[in-house]
Amino acid sequence: MLLRRYLGKFSYEYEMFSKAELFKGPSLYAKNLQSTTGFVSQKTNWLWDMDSGFYSADYLRAWIGAAQLKDCLTSRFGKEWFLNRKAGTFLRNLFSKGLQDELEEVVARMGYKPFDISFLIKGYKEVLD
Repeated sequence: MLLRRYLGKFSYEYEMFSKAELFKGPSLYAKNLQSTTGFVSQKTNWLWDMDSGFYSADYLRAWIGAAQLKDCLTSRFGKEWFLNRKAGTFLRNLFSKGLQDELEEVVARMGYKPFDISFLIKGYKEVLD
């Protein structure tokens, strides 16, 4: 549900700002959130529900990167990667710079293409099947 909600939030914000059509904000909000979540969203909440700086995009980036990291860990260390000391060493090395690197740089160091949503989709399919 949250993934769908943030897809809807990002799509309405992107459409509204990229076309410089702030006056369409309320209707875009209601339309895009309903089309992605299936729930009715009140037009009057469009500003209240907006986060600064495309925060919705940060959530989407994080979910995509998390799915790629999970795939990397399970591919390298197996499904019980969290029990493997080598996985811990791998993670410490991967994140040794702390917050200095953007997510896309970390993903590239793992050998993945930034913004590749296929692993996120795969993860949801596994849960739903």
